[in-house]
Amino acid sequence: MKTTHRLTAVGASLALLSAAVIVPAQASPAGDDVVISEAYTNGGSANAVYTHKFVELYNPTDSPVSLEGWSLQYRSSGG
Repeated sequence: MKTTHRLTAVGASLALLSAAVIVPAQASPAGDDVVISEAYTNGGSANAVYTHKFVELYNPTDSPVSLEGWSLQYRSSGG
């Protein structure tokens, strides 16, 4: 009887320790294209914390990326 309780306690301890070692997956960009890393779209709105809107782009590559021909467009929620 004591052996069963001891084995159960050891098994439970091992299960808890193995769960602590598991590292959650983290999302990361593919690394081959520009990424929108941050956007703040409430600037200029009533009671907004900041007064300007912005979009931050991140280039995860080692090479410069041309933004020629790119544009940022606003579309209302109604279409």
